[in-house]
Amino acid sequence: MMTPARIFGFCNSNLANLAKKIANLIIKPAPYKGTNNFQIIDRNWTALQYITNQTSELCWFAVERNWGALRYVRADMQTPELCLFAVTQNGHALEYVRNQTEAICWAAIKETPAAIKYVHEQTPALCLLAVSWGRGATKRRRSALHLIRDLDTADRILLAQLGARTP
Repeated sequence: MMTPARIFGFCNSNLANLAKKIANLIIKPAPYKGTNNFQIIDRNWTALQYITNQTSELCWFAVERNWGALRYVRADMQTPELCLFAVTQNGHALEYVRNQTEAICWAAIKETPAAIKYVHEQTPALCLLAVSWGRGATKRRRSALHLIRDLDTADRILLAQLGARTP
């Protein structure tokens, strides 16, 4: 069997010991045993899905690490403030918001206009925001326009934008 010292090509015994420690860390990651939930989430935010005793602080900690952790937050732990924080980080987090409010949807669309596809109730105001917001990028506006489920609303927005451009 190759020893860590031979793998790394070290001759010095101190360096060989260091190489052995590094190899053990690489080969055998530290187990989660004896660590608290915050340490587990700090290592891997997706582990939130396996934690049964979620607390508000733990859910905030996970979502602060990555907005995608919102998908693993239990329904009773999804507060409007937590959801609003997640969608301001990335509008696609709206997909995992169980109780969508107009303010949460508005913030998500302002962050990512394509988030209109995750809105349960696509109001004309939200649809207009999705196609008009976007730092002047026409391509982004068009992509948001085809995500509107109500074709009548999409047509009205499109006609209004075309009418505004013609002299």
